[in-house]
Amino acid sequence: VSQYGLLGLYRGYTMGATREGIFCSSYMAINPMVKGWIQARELELSDNSTTLLSSVVSGTLGAALSHPADTLKTRLQAGALPLRPGEAAEASRISGPIAALKDISEKGDLLKKCFAGFSPRLFRLICCTYIYSTCTESLEA
Repeated sequence: VSQYGLLGLYRGYTMGATREGIFCSSYMAINPMVKGWIQARELELSDNSTTLLSSVVSGTLGAALSHPADTLKTRLQAGALPLRPGEAAEASRISGPIAALKDISEKGDLLKKCFAGFSPRLFRLICCTYIYSTCTESLEA
């Protein structure tokens, strides 16, 4: 706060909001639609298996769409801190999402860099979607 003021706390806010919007849509809206679509096919699956399958599909979609925004958010927030004591923070040259994208692309394959760390996030989102779906079904019953 002393270096960037109160607005420094909002660094990466737009990317965080984008990530959360996509993520919440995947488990609150897309997952029930996918589950309904699977159930309409009258496959011989238990209700729990249908919930798991729909969670895998919607969690994967949510992770794939939200991960680049999460990467940009992290770059923006981490850019406010110096890499080593005494060095200037990257915040002076990485001012927003577009600048963060340019910085990432200059350091290598943009797609590969935007999806670094994707597997753990994918696993977390699938689990979260399954837990949310199971809890929602229990509360509605």
